[in-house]
Amino acid sequence: MRNTILLCLAVLAFHTLFAQFPAGFTAVSVLQNLDPTAMTLAPNGDIFLTEKSGTVRIIRNGAVLPQPFIELEVDNFNERGLGGIAVHPDYPNTPYVYLYYTVPGANRNRIVRVQAANDQAIPGTLETLLTLDILSATVHNGGAMLFGLDGMLYVTVGDGSAFQVAQSLQSFLGKILRLNPDGTIPADNPFYGQTTNNYRAIWALGFRNPFTFTQQPVTGRLAVGDVGSNQYEEIDIVEAGKNYGWPTAEGNWTSGNPPPANYQDPLYAYDHGMGCSITGAAFYNPITPQFPAEYTGKLFFGDYCRGRLWTIDPVNGGNPVQFATGLNRPLALLTHPDGSLYCITRGGQGGGSQTDNTSSNGGVLWRINYNPSGAPLVATQPNDVTVVEGETARFEVTAAGDPPFSYQWFRDGLELSGATANSLLLPNVMLADSGALLACRVSNNNGSVSSNPAVLRVTANQRPVASIEVPAAGSTYAAGEMLAYSGTGTDPETGTLTPQNLTWRIDFHHDEHTHPFLPPTTGTTGGTIQIPQIGETAHNVWYRVHLFATDAAGLTNHVFRDIFPRKAVLNFQTQPAGLPLLLDGQPIATPSIDTSVVGVIRTITAPTFAESNGQGYFFENWSDGEDFDEYAFETPAQNLNLTANYQPLQLGTGTGLLGLYFNNDDGSFSQPVTAWRIDAGLDFYWPGSPFAPSIGDDNFAVRWLGDIEPWLTGEYVFYLTGDDGVRLEIAGNSLIDSWMPSDGETRVSGPISLEAGTRYPIRVELYEIGGESEIKLEWGLRNGGKIKVPATQLYPSPFTGTQDGTALGGLRYRVLPNPFSQAGNLELWAPVRTPVSVEVYDLAGRILYRQTGDAPVGYSNQPLGLEQAAAGMYLVKITAATQSVVLKVIKL
Repeated sequence: MRNTILLCLAVLAFHTLFAQFPAGFTAVSVLQNLDPTAMTLAPNGDIFLTEKSGTVRIIRNGAVLPQPFIELEVDNFNERGLGGIAVHPDYPNTPYVYLYYTVPGANRNRIVRVQAANDQAIPGTLETLLTLDILSATVHNGGAMLFGLDGMLYVTVGDGSAFQVAQSLQSFLGKILRLNPDGTIPADNPFYGQTTNNYRAIWALGFRNPFTFTQQPVTGRLAVGDVGSNQYEEIDIVEAGKNYGWPTAEGNWTSGNPPPANYQDPLYAYDHGMGCSITGAAFYNPITPQFPAEYTGKLFFGDYCRGRLWTIDPVNGGNPVQFATGLNRPLALLTHPDGSLYCITRGGQGGGSQTDNTSSNGGVLWRINYNPSGAPLVATQPNDVTVVEGETARFEVTAAGDPPFSYQWFRDGLELSGATANSLLLPNVMLADSGALLACRVSNNNGSVSSNPAVLRVTANQRPVASIEVPAAGSTYAAGEMLAYSGTGTDPETGTLTPQNLTWRIDFHHDEHTHPFLPPTTGTTGGTIQIPQIGETAHNVWYRVHLFATDAAGLTNHVFRDIFPRKAVLNFQTQPAGLPLLLDGQPIATPSIDTSVVGVIRTITAPTFAESNGQGYFFENWSDGEDFDEYAFETPAQNLNLTANYQPLQLGTGTGLLGLYFNNDDGSFSQPVTAWRIDAGLDFYWPGSPFAPSIGDDNFAVRWLGDIEPWLTGEYVFYLTGDDGVRLEIAGNSLIDSWMPSDGETRVSGPISLEAGTRYPIRVELYEIGGESEIKLEWGLRNGGKIKVPATQLYPSPFTGTQDGTALGGLRYRVLPNPFSQAGNLELWAPVRTPVSVEVYDLAGRILYRQTGDAPVGYSNQPLGLEQAAAGMYLVKITAATQSVVLKVIKL
């Protein structure tokens, strides 16, 4: 046996986990060489693990089954592939496994289920449940799936870089979906009555890339990890019908404008000083807890770039507590019933460096246990190594248990002097060393354990040489251009390698992480691929072209070349200065400067209506002459200055429309008014009664009356969304008359010419037969955009007390505003001069104010005398023509 001088160094290896955990925790490798994306737990304790290329593997009792469950044909370009999996909660009695993947050649994702028998999918049983929208990019797919405690299938869908549709109920993108196990749509989904067709599956909206999804047992609490853009990563507690803000909000809502309806801030949001991509989350509520009690009920989550795990209180939020560091790109977490925590790390060929490429086979499944005894474990076994004669062979192990650890390596059972580190380097190996067995004994104060032996193989064959010819060093690119690549491989023994011995891969680098761009491609000396113009808008990006040359003996040489983008500066302003804009859906304050990759398509949006210091403004056009409020443009080769021009508006002083509510009405408005109020703009969605308990859930009608005052002179188009029947009349013109059952349909009027500053009578009517109900009134301004008609442009009609205006001798009355903060004001309208008595009482029946006199013809105002009264509720009694009415008013 030849003695060898040993050099022992601590270096990163391909599958090494140099993670740090709290005392007593250990991590052991279960499965290596993976291209992982997700995993789920079956009711029988099996773990189903998906690989991006379409393979599903089953792990049982800590060991992988020899045959894959299924090998699915998928489109795995860039971030596409097999992205999610769920198992029926009654599995294997109900033997369905659910998958989320990108369909080859279809440019869209699909949700399917397949039947299982004997740990494998039954051929011919694949069933499509739902096909999702066409994708505009190859990133932000989402795809996490789980079954809720209600037995329904929940699915996360990313925005596919089409951020605008995350708020649309006519797109699956940027949503959480809820399906019956057979793929049909539950009728109690929150938007079932607001949208149509399969979009009724939408359960929550406003997400960017909800990659991680987990459920807390018993409570059924659902948590999503939504990967952010340039600012924040989010943990969202997801509830039915809620809106999580993207693209208008990233992190907590900080805009000065009102948030969208049913908006929900995240449980926790962290900026990119803490990490850059939230991937992996699991509640720790196992059947048999093994972790210390303080972990029970907590939510574990990880960050892909930072390589760390934290825990957080899922109820109260607060600051997370760090649990682990040094993980090689954590991707998914799972709590096993036995109390262990499983973790997938995706790894990387360069050792997991944040600036290196994402590997296609560097993933590892780890099992994290609590080992209070502290006895050592071999977390990662040494791998067999094949090297060329004269090269250095490297072996290494990682240990778990209570540190500090000591290491001793053995060769063919004999102790190697000086080999006392966790890694072993054998320099200048010779052919005579081939076949040697290397093993390591790991010890601590609580005992020792030996690793499995690894085999050293030494060959006289020389490694080939890989050479990239195109792109040349120093090359740059613009989005939309073709990226060409070509190169050669030369074997010192046989000469030029064939294309079958060359493998290309191109990675897209963004900040500290990467996205696969060209998947491993073998059999060519080169090719071209178009650089997309839609997708990532950040400028700290580049492409890395990899070439691997492999000879007949399996020896490989790897080289790479980087190609960086050309950039331009974008300067956005408004006239007048300081109005807000949206860049790629995100609010920006102006003036704003942004750096962009040349050729990337950006979207700048000027809100149709803006307000500053109490003055309203209307969008006119852009400084280059374009007049679309949402302006998509290709980043030019030169710097760009763009100004949004606004013109001032004269805001009205309106407060809304008078709403008259009729119970048990068939749409004829023949019943007495049941209830009334001033509605500040029409944008309502009622899953039940709009005015409980006086109005029932079904068979009611509403009539809104008042005036509408346009901002500008011109032609307007009105949009009325309603269910079941709706009508709109302005200035005696019937613009919309759809008095028939429908399902949340939006009706569009013909144009009507209106003059600025003029008030026109308006009447809106709705009748509801059954189910949910909604009403929304919008108008389109001259550039084609549409917005909700604001309350400032709506003036309510006085309430007459009854539908026909005969109450109190024709006297009309209202307290405006109500609630109020000063004395309070009673507004009266009389058709003739009318004697009126006004009395104000507190809730104990004590009279606080009395005034009698004649109300003049037309409008008049009567103070309520509550200037010095305390905050609370009061009663106002109005008497006219021997009739009385009592109103409740509130002083703030």
